[in-house]
Amino acid sequence: ESISVGGRAAKQGPTLFALAMCARLGDVECRRAAYMALGKICRIPTHLFTFIGFAEVLGDGSGWGRMQRRAIAEWYRRDPKTLAYAVTKYRNREGWTHLDVLRLAHVKPVTPGHSVVFNYVVKGWDAAVTAELAESDANAAAAVALLAAIEEAKTCDKPRLLQLITEHRLAREHLPTEALADGDVWFTLLPAMGLTALIRNLGKMTNLGLIAPLSPATEMVVAKLGDVEGLRRARVHPFSVLLALTQYKNGQGDKGSLTWTPVPAVIAALDQAFYDAFATVEPTGKRFVIAMDVSGSMTCGGINGARAITPRVGAAAMAMVTMSDDER
Repeated sequence: ESISVGGRAAKQGPTLFALAMCARLGDVECRRAAYMALGKICRIPTHLFTFIGFAEVLGDGSGWGRMQRRAIAEWYRRDPKTLAYAVTKYRNREGWTHLDVLRLAHVKPVTPGHSVVFNYVVKGWDAAVTAELAESDANAAAAVALLAAIEEAKTCDKPRLLQLITEHRLAREHLPTEALADGDVWFTLLPAMGLTALIRNLGKMTNLGLIAPLSPATEMVVAKLGDVEGLRRARVHPFSVLLALTQYKNGQGDKGSLTWTPVPAVIAALDQAFYDAFATVEPTGKRFVIAMDVSGSMTCGGINGARAITPRVGAAAMAMVTMSDDER
């Protein structure tokens, strides 16, 4: 739990695999502790679906036990509006959907607001959201309002879409694909955009001309990247910033044909954010001996799924993070 919550890992995958091992292969106390930590570690549906996938493989077809069903049902008992946002932003990942999980975990709604969200997942908008549910309590009404905005965003005109994004803080995943070719849409998304999403989409926004020298969007991006407390809240790992910096400077991503002309102010902001992100990693209070491979093989290939960074650079970056931990 401390690895994930403390932001010590560049990626969640290994942590989720370890959690699944404890949940499916440990003794009773170990399993109980793993499922108690599930909600803190699996903060978004992507994490939850990844954990479930690992648990399925490790369980070797043994089915879902009571502890797993209970822990996952608890995950879906968060505030209805927050839940509605999550299930629509991350509709499916890793071969799983929310419909699959609700069915296998036997999740039951505990409030009218949860009924709204579960009905939407299972039956869709037209069949699920009734006036009675919408008017039953404030939480249900808030969930309905958000879901209504997401549905309207699929077909409305551009001025209305920009209004919906602002009023309901919609994310890019809530929008139709064609809308994401419009710079005005991205500019409207920017104020509420999380830092992880911002870092991942710098190339796209530069390609559209939104991020350009001295533009208002560039000023906003630089300010967000310079917010150390924001980096901490978002648990942005230094390696993620280093990857973004390397790819952005290259003017193209590892995948696809998207290209852009890097903006110097954004490069400088990413470079500073790399060092600022050291503060987001909680110190362990322990001492480490670090051994680094310095052979020629460290200069070729990629690392951690990133072709833009060589193993040598990645190892040096992780060593710097660990040294920073020790100094604190």
